[in-house]
Amino acid sequence: MVTDLTWGISSADQDKTVAAIHDLGARWARLSIQWNAWESAPGKYNPWEVERTDRAVALSHAQGIHLLVDVYNAPGWAAGTDGSGDGNVPKNMADFAGFMRYVASRYKGVVDAYEIWNEPDIARFWSPGPDATAYVGLLKSGYQAVKSVDPGTTVVSGGLSWDYGRPNSFLSRMYAAGAKGSFDVLGIHDYPDASIFTALSTWPNGFSGARADEMSHGDTKPIWITEFGLNTADDASGWQPGVTPDRQAALVTRAFELTASDPWVQVLFYYNLRNNWWSHDDPTSMEAQFGLMTTDFAKKPAYYAFQRYAERSRADGIRAERRASSSRRNAFRSRAARRVRFPFQHVQASIAAWGEGVARTRSSASRR
Repeated sequence: MVTDLTWGISSADQDKTVAAIHDLGARWARLSIQWNAWESAPGKYNPWEVERTDRAVALSHAQGIHLLVDVYNAPGWAAGTDGSGDGNVPKNMADFAGFMRYVASRYKGVVDAYEIWNEPDIARFWSPGPDATAYVGLLKSGYQAVKSVDPGTTVVSGGLSWDYGRPNSFLSRMYAAGAKGSFDVLGIHDYPDASIFTALSTWPNGFSGARADEMSHGDTKPIWITEFGLNTADDASGWQPGVTPDRQAALVTRAFELTASDPWVQVLFYYNLRNNWWSHDDPTSMEAQFGLMTTDFAKKPAYYAFQRYAERSRADGIRAERRASSSRRNAFRSRAARRVRFPFQHVQASIAAWGEGVARTRSSASRR
């Protein structure tokens, strides 16, 4: 579940957000760290930003929620720019490595995974424009930094917006630049478009295309879809058509069913828990209406659909574990029976031989 836990919300809303994630039955939460908000100067960290993230991490961890932390957007001193957007890129990748070591050290043993950047295949998040070779340099720096501090933590490549699963894709260019071996999980974003009108019939082509890209470069990393969502706006200018709240609910369920049947897709993060608070539930804005809840935490039908699917998935998992446990017990009993059968047969043979004389039994035993 993608959350706004670190997007400037109050402590009270952080509490409500974590309670909602727990109530939903979501096992994972994705939260963001904007580097430029954290490190205002080399080695100087903004206490209010760090403390807000600390609180979000602690609340989530206390509820047993696994955490994926997405890190992106370099500060001006590292990027050499005063740009106020989301796509500032560091000039020196060692600066990024230093920041990742700091973050990974701070949350060692608590954060389960780090996502290295966000949508590096579009200019909004990689200024002035996508550069696969440069991104691989940053990915390698981040991967090595995290692993040097917390080797067991999962490193996810930055979720690609769209450029994968086609000839000469950004993902293919990443592999050509040496990305293989510098991430544990391939991150992609996969928002449905026209497939919303056909029960997502063609939507799996996205993640299966990413998988084909991987395989063509000899890689077998699992896939996490770190953003996926459906909006309920009436916005003719949006890149995704809006749907009714009931339709959103049905398609959320369908998306989880489709990915559950794909062995390569391990985690699907819904974007997002609630509508963007700064857009005030604007019904004419696509970007404002992806939430499972409104900004005041009122639940849409999709909230309950997610919750029901999570309950069903958990029940299926419990049944599967019980079947596996039963199978393991039966296998153990079978092995135990085989171990017991031989000495018992030996005793039977000895008893049978007894009638022919003790000497013969001893002779037989001496040859074994």
